[in-house]
Amino acid sequence: MRLNVHQLQQRILAVYKAFLDPNGKDADGVPDGGVHGWRMKGMGFRVLPEQGGVIQLVHQPGYTDRDGVKYDGVNESLDFMRPAQGAADAAQDMKLIMRMVGLAIGGMPEHYFGEGGGATRTTAESMGLPSIRLANKRQAAFRHTITRMLRAEAVRRGGRDRKWQVAKGSRRRVPIDLIEFPIEFPEIREESLETIIRRAEFAAANGYASAQTLTSDIGFDAAREKDRGATALQDNPLPRPAPQE
Repeated sequence: MRLNVHQLQQRILAVYKAFLDPNGKDADGVPDGGVHGWRMKGMGFRVLPEQGGVIQLVHQPGYTDRDGVKYDGVNESLDFMRPAQGAADAAQDMKLIMRMVGLAIGGMPEHYFGEGGGATRTTAESMGLPSIRLANKRQAAFRHTITRMLRAEAVRRGGRDRKWQVAKGSRRRVPIDLIEFPIEFPEIREESLETIIRRAEFAAANGYASAQTLTSDIGFDAAREKDRGATALQDNPLPRPAPQE
């Protein structure tokens, strides 16, 4: 309901309060209670310049008609809508819309949209964990969909009974359902890049992981970098640290 009210208010720029002469007549001289004069006053707003203008209003307190009836306090006014009116409600409505959009996208927290709300640096990090988990689930679903499409295309081209090489240069052949496709997506983690690099440096210094694993851990494609001649990704094992005395 409040959203509908906001949509209506943004279409109303001003309210013109015009005096309606109870003894007014139309253009033919027929009494109409001042409706004709009221409409003529309203037509003045149709010729306003596009970039703005000045509207002259006549204010005559103590108006007296031809029969001697006096109208005290009769005036006309043009009141513009104040843009700041209801700003607090509009802010709450905008936050509600952003939360609804974030929920539809996949559980994104409020601070992802630039609205901190009541989140601090500590709570913001923990609030991002559901989004990271959902993103990983969607990556897995997308990977599964691509694999099914590739297998279906292989069956269409080679038939259901055809067998395929397990790897390039291998003599072993298996059905397409047993072939795995190396589809890798950027890994989404909760840890910062500094934390990941420190862990990779510790593992490399102590020989806890291979160069391929550490390369993938910091965001590089190990197979591609190996083909491009990365020295640490060749067949040489990682140097192990000298034993400490």
